[in-house]
Parts: sequence; structure tokens; C-alpha cells
Amino acid sequence: MAQGMPLAILLAAAWMEVLSPAEIAEQVERGPDFLEVDWRGVEPRHRSILAVFDASWRMLAADEREAFKRLSVFRGG
Repeated sequence: MAQGMPLAILLAAAWMEVLSPAEIAEQVERGPDFLEVDWRGVEPRHRSILAVFDASWRMLAADEREAFKRLSVFRGG
């Protein structure tokens, strides 16, 4: 369905009928949970950015998850 376009762009574009580009950008800056749609015929794992991250995380082996956990630590926030 994405036809080579990044999923986040498709999910954000789905809101163009309801919100202005500035409003969409504002929502995206607030958090990734905004990038979600309820399209029929699309697997649940492709309906939101968080679902994509979750599905990808579950596909990793335990040692790969541990490596990413160690790489993702930021001091001070």
C-alpha cells in the first residue's frame, strides 16, 4: 500500500482532509501516537508508527533487544 513512500508520511497525509499541514506538524511534534489510521484492508501492524515499532521489536532476538536498550540510553532525559 505504501508504494515506496515512508509509512509516517502516508499516515500524516491521511489527516490532510481534517487538519492543516501546520496542525499535523504540531500533532507529530507532540508524539508518535498521532500517526495512526483505521484503514480497512491494512494489517494492524501497519496502522500506526507505534505498531510498526512494536512489531519490529518483537521480531528481534533477546540479545538484539538488549543491544538496542543499551544504545538508547540518554543521560539527562
